[in-house]
Amino acid sequence: MTTYTFIKSAVASEIMQLPKISFDYHQDNEQELLDHIEANGYCQPSEIGTTSEAYDIIWGDLARNVDYEMPDFSLCGSSLQCIEAEGQAILNGAYYEATQEIVKDIAIAIDECFTYDFGELELVEMYIGKSGLGHIAHDYEADISDSSMLVWVKSKKIQITVSGVTLCGVLEAVEDW
Repeated sequence: MTTYTFIKSAVASEIMQLPKISFDYHQDNEQELLDHIEANGYCQPSEIGTTSEAYDIIWGDLARNVDYEMPDFSLCGSSLQCIEAEGQAILNGAYYEATQEIVKDIAIAIDECFTYDFGELELVEMYIGKSGLGHIAHDYEADISDSSMLVWVKSKKIQITVSGVTLCGVLEAVEDW
């Protein structure tokens, strides 16, 4: 099954498996995450397995809805290789678009979380992963980037899921100057 929704789900799952990366208020979190994904070789499509799979991709909705770089057909030895090359190009384009879209959504949510007013607490760090608080009831929720941010005041943690990727944040007491 090769739909854009499926690809976005696969990309989100891969991002959740990334080695630890920390986000803060002072960096370009979108670029940091893109660099981290690239450095670790994540969010890359698999190779097209069969000509039939490539044909389905070429004639499916994915080809009509995704921008992709047309392959160099002069390198193909047969029309079947051309079909496979174009199918792979479409799949590569879909993975690229899905990765860019998810990373942008994550970066926007991170920025919104860092500017949120937590009262006597402030957000000092965020990372990909869950809060580890399990079924402990959260103190309140806040709407952030079309998602719901969960806040645990006593545990000094937050958690938000954006585009299928769960982020956790660490809160600290605000220091009075």
